[in-house]
Amino acid sequence: MRVLFVSSYPYLPQEFGGAIVSTHSLAVGLRERGLQVGVLAGLMAGDWLWFRNRVVSKLRGTDVYTINEFCGYPVFRGWGTAGIPGVIERFKPDIVLLQTCPLRAYSDLFASLGVPAVIFVRDATFWGGNLIEHPSLRYIANSGFIANKLHRDFRIEAEVMTPLVLPDKYRVHSTQERVLFVNPVEEKGVEISLRLAEERPDIPFDFVECWERNSLARYRERVRRAKNISWHKSRFDIRKFYGRARLLLMPSQWEEAWGRLATEAQLSGIPVLASRIGGLPESVGPGGILVEPHAPLDDWLAALSRIWDDKREYEILAQGALRYSQRPEIQPDLILDRLVLLIREQAGCGTCVPSSELTMRRA
Repeated sequence: MRVLFVSSYPYLPQEFGGAIVSTHSLAVGLRERGLQVGVLAGLMAGDWLWFRNRVVSKLRGTDVYTINEFCGYPVFRGWGTAGIPGVIERFKPDIVLLQTCPLRAYSDLFASLGVPAVIFVRDATFWGGNLIEHPSLRYIANSGFIANKLHRDFRIEAEVMTPLVLPDKYRVHSTQERVLFVNPVEEKGVEISLRLAEERPDIPFDFVECWERNSLARYRERVRRAKNISWHKSRFDIRKFYGRARLLLMPSQWEEAWGRLATEAQLSGIPVLASRIGGLPESVGPGGILVEPHAPLDDWLAALSRIWDDKREYEILAQGALRYSQRPEIQPDLILDRLVLLIREQAGCGTCVPSSELTMRRA
């Protein structure tokens, strides 16, 4: 069985977002079960991966997807759809898992190439509000929140499979000395995080970049004045930061589909202080405290104090986080068993319908 994950976003090592890390975890897990796995991804300009692609495309006179395997499996990188038939001819997938990509164009293309598809919904934006509905397609949602939204807004049924988090890649013995905040951008609540650090100069904070490189530039002066914020570049292995985190801060201002970081942190009994929005109530559960995303700063400060200053409250939340990380539905073997079964069923369905024959529904 040959499985191709498809996205138009850049991939490791160019980007380190939650959906990308989740795809990598699934690729590793499926390979360990004997499946052949590849990833088709977009390409970010400016590094050696981009330079190699541009050289090869120029030599061939057309845009192509170049390949490398330092992730442990083939990753095809490029732009648009022109080079995709070449990827299909080379990799010969039995099925594709469409993720963050132009859904209609890609589903048409793969249908014309005779490759069955599964649509994996990992965010709440649903590609600008357009989704394809047809009995031949299978949907996976990465949270109950997303599955309910799909059913309510599109009358689409989706199977819930939470992001695959491999415990050995994240479990640590934390020294519990800092607050960890990952991805300091507006959508993830960087303003709340900065203000918490400014109001609590006695607490050290780690800010770790993710989506945007060099995002420190816009906040440099506030970070300099605060003195208790350590700013770090993005990195794939985040255990260094979990290894000194007393709590994980997730004050998101948009609808998170899940909240992978919460699951990662709770594997080590690290509680989470997060917004009550999107799928975060599911991912945090009893292992943390939820605050309304637009609540006054005093509410956030009070919640931070409960976790940081109250030893009894901290132990209750830490034990809750650890127990919640052991619930059956997020265990890797169960997730992989269900995914393997689904893709084998879909790959054998033998029906590929172009989206021109499908119903397009708008939210």
